[in-house]
Amino acid sequence: MARAPLGPSIALLVALAACGDDSSAPAPVAAKERVLAQESLGPVAATLTMEPVAPRFGERLRVVLEVSAEPGTALEPLELDARLGHFRIREKKDESRPERGALRYVLGVEAERSGPNIGRVPPIRFRPSSGEGAGTERELRLAPFEVEVAGLAPGEQPRLDELGALLPPIAMPFDDSTVRIAWVVGCGVLLALAGIAWWWSRRRIAIAAAEPVIDPSLEATLAIDALLAAGLVEQGRTAEFYVRLTAIVRRHVERTTGVHAPEQTTEEFLRAMDGHAAFPPERRSGLTRFLAAADLVKFAAQVPGASEVDDAVDSARALCAASPRGEEAAA
Repeated sequence: MARAPLGPSIALLVALAACGDDSSAPAPVAAKERVLAQESLGPVAATLTMEPVAPRFGERLRVVLEVSAEPGTALEPLELDARLGHFRIREKKDESRPERGALRYVLGVEAERSGPNIGRVPPIRFRPSSGEGAGTERELRLAPFEVEVAGLAPGEQPRLDELGALLPPIAMPFDDSTVRIAWVVGCGVLLALAGIAWWWSRRRIAIAAAEPVIDPSLEATLAIDALLAAGLVEQGRTAEFYVRLTAIVRRHVERTTGVHAPEQTTEEFLRAMDGHAAFPPERRSGLTRFLAAADLVKFAAQVPGASEVDDAVDSARALCAASPRGEEAAA
């Protein structure tokens, strides 16, 4: 009997294998972290990453800043305050090894709002031992980054009807001795609280009489003069200069109006001014322009010219020279 040729059969098997189930192919792995910024300058390189990649409002984010330097380059510790732009720092862990040319900061941060949030990392200062700028302090600046923070999904929002029914009250047995002890303890606590309240009121009166009254406008003027004498703009630390300048104005506003300004964002502060008697339209407009121009320098890496710095200082002096409480008293 003649045997069938093997060539067509082998070709058919190869074709069937090619068309078979490809479920064994590895699936693409989703990225666990997102690179927010990456810069290098001379012997120093820095990378800023964040996880999760798609954050939601109210979720704790993990931000890692890693800085590496070539041997012989002196790195300075990073000056981190309570926030990175629109992100509040809740946890901070320093894993740096400056003697090995490495800085590493692991931060737990929270976004201030849903939608776009702008963040900025302070400049990284270092001194190269060789090459361009050897022996002098230099700065590596990471560009500002923007993170879109999603709100809570409709199904994730808390609902009061999910708490369930309240538990019934539990009857507690009392006898006469328990009631008498409770009365004695209660009266003792009330007497102690009354004594503490009397002592504290007398102490407050004594402290108020001993402390000199400082004029808020004079205090702000002296603070601005001291800031200018520090020479931050001449040293290239313009963003830090604007942070301190706006802090002086915010502190003056708080002392003269009662609006808690130092810890608020610009948007929160402007909302607090709405309808406040101490902020007529002209004063509100001046504060809005001043804070908006300062935010461009602090968070958007804008470099102002000398005339713009002078205008910002003049605006700060004018805003701090006004005394809303005095105007109201005169009225």
